[in-house]
Amino acid sequence: GWEQRERSAWWLNTVLTIGQCVVATALLPLVVWIYEEPTLGPILGLLVATFFVEQLRVVPQAILERRMAFRVIAARDLTYDLLTGVGGIAMAFLGAGAWSLVVPRLVLAPLYLLVTLQIARWTPGWQLRRADWRPILKYSFPLIGSQALRTVSNDGDTVIVGKVLGKVAAGFYNTAYLLANLVGRNVTAVLVQVAMPALAKVRESNGDLGAVCVRRYPVVAVVSTPVLAGMF
Repeated sequence: GWEQRERSAWWLNTVLTIGQCVVATALLPLVVWIYEEPTLGPILGLLVATFFVEQLRVVPQAILERRMAFRVIAARDLTYDLLTGVGGIAMAFLGAGAWSLVVPRLVLAPLYLLVTLQIARWTPGWQLRRADWRPILKYSFPLIGSQALRTVSNDGDTVIVGKVLGKVAAGFYNTAYLLANLVGRNVTAVLVQVAMPALAKVRESNGDLGAVCVRRYPVVAVVSTPVLAGMF
């Protein structure tokens, strides 16, 4: 019955995303007041709008991953990253400042969503199927808590640095953090993304899930350890 539950998940995700956007928008004046940066309000407002559009592709993205369509996913993401990067650099050279970080993503996010829906050949329909929401939430709630804690641990220090040392120091600090996590973001994270649907297929075929899971870890180590050593 996962074909029905995926539509329930889409509508539940949409409702939760709207709630997050409402909370984030309500907190914008507080953020502007804390950092004494008037332009932060409209910039973060655009980021909230971008976040809403990007969240709508979570379920069709999961469907593509379930089908192991990673070649298509990679081509789509490469095109998106290239366009947003070129657009941001062009806007920066034209003097757009911090707006160059958010406007290209906002412009391209709806197109990114439409492309994802098209290649997944999927639509959410109009039935909310709220009876499925409770079991979906029961499964997802610990994951939501884990992601929230990860966000606080990853970005909490940047929030403090930006307030205490200023936005320039926060920029250098964030850049250093991104460089230090290149392997995790571009190597390990990709392997983990592929592993989820792969392990699901093993389970569907009644394969030895534990053995496959154990064999996965040496692969991660073999790929990431030399790169980490080289960076060090």
